[in-house]
Amino acid sequence: MIDLEKSLAPLIAERCKKLREEYNFSMEKVSDKSSVSRIEKAVIPKSGNFITETVLFDYTNAFGKSSEEIIFGNTDEFEQTLLLIFEQSFRLICLKNLATDSYLYDNIDNFDLELQKSSISMAEAFAEFYLMRYNFLKSNEIFMDVVSKEFDRQMLFNGKFINIERDFRTKPINESIVIDLYDMSDKLWLICREKFIRSFRAEILDNLFEDFKYSSINSKVNQWLIQQFKKIIVPDVVEKLKNNGVFKIGFMVKNLIDEFLNEDLSKSFQNTIPIQTTREKHYKIYVNNFDGFESKKLSNQEIEERTKLIEEAFEIIQKSELPDSELNAKFLKHGIILKEVPEVNFTREIEVDELLSRVINTRGVGRTLEDTPIFEEGPIFEVSGYNSKEEIWGATEQWYENIHFENQNIPGYFTNNSQIIQRLQEKMNEEIHESIEKFIDIQNNLLKLLTDEELGKFAK
Repeated sequence: MIDLEKSLAPLIAERCKKLREEYNFSMEKVSDKSSVSRIEKAVIPKSGNFITETVLFDYTNAFGKSSEEIIFGNTDEFEQTLLLIFEQSFRLICLKNLATDSYLYDNIDNFDLELQKSSISMAEAFAEFYLMRYNFLKSNEIFMDVVSKEFDRQMLFNGKFINIERDFRTKPINESIVIDLYDMSDKLWLICREKFIRSFRAEILDNLFEDFKYSSINSKVNQWLIQQFKKIIVPDVVEKLKNNGVFKIGFMVKNLIDEFLNEDLSKSFQNTIPIQTTREKHYKIYVNNFDGFESKKLSNQEIEERTKLIEEAFEIIQKSELPDSELNAKFLKHGIILKEVPEVNFTREIEVDELLSRVINTRGVGRTLEDTPIFEEGPIFEVSGYNSKEEIWGATEQWYENIHFENQNIPGYFTNNSQIIQRLQEKMNEEIHESIEKFIDIQNNLLKLLTDEELGKFAK
């Protein structure tokens, strides 16, 4: 809960004392001496009513100031007070999820939980924050580390280089969970500022002094934070952030982490996976596959006859038939072989990474691309005189099946052989982390180009 009454007391005390001394008034000339003395010492009574409506009225009469000026100061001081409220709310992003881990912290209530949700929903616009928070929630740390990037660098002081953010710490910064809270808070305040001030004036100031009671400030402000800031201002700002080209990078990283990154994988010792190949009985045609035919010079008539025979052979194959002996003799004469291939069913073990490499690196196969090539460049095999044509044909067929993922399956794909999915997730995790790092660098560089004026105009 935001304790604005406690934060305002020393500011009011200083303001009231300064006014009295400037006018050279005694305490009695301002109001009741004991009340004035207590106020100037910033002592809050047990009742919580630090300054009564009567005493406040005395101050406004004595110094010609409005009640708002006595309590909140001039325009700059008033804005600083609202900035303090905003910063206290925003600091909650450095804590664990209060919905489940509030026991780790003192004086946490449902109000803090609601404010944390709102603050995090805005902070998610920063890609670097969301990655750090992801790491933080998995860690044993209770608070995120915080640095100011402005001072996290080597600077020369009295002939010696020092890093203000690092050289005076009692323990090293945890680099995996560190954020620049100040920069994020400053940017989001500039975006929220006008809405925040305008709403506070309309909902708090316009009613606070009608029947003033200092001890009611906290309840009014905290109610306003939930009803106006959380439910109206923040959703409006987040919607604008999500539609902005720079800030939507943060939400994209959030989506990558939440929806696609999965590092809670059980350890597996399965390095291979079975691939079952099943080929139904079918018929094949081979052309130019007997010795000496390639070197034989054909006449135009022979070429024309051979072309017609090849077309006829394809028609026969499409009907799942074989030619009669007379036609088959013609085919063989022209180097055309039609063959019945019996059903084949076998299983072999291959490396999981070998299969994944094939999955990842085989592009375009099976897609509805307009310019799918009719012919594909075949593989190059190292053969010897001991390799039969059948062996070469078999190797070619397996090559084709491998790159097209045809006639192949993994038995128990989603059950006892799900290791392929886990290993794929591991590889995806590597790619996702690499992408996230790039997105963070891109967004951080783009953010450097923003001016305070531009941020102020962004969500008016």
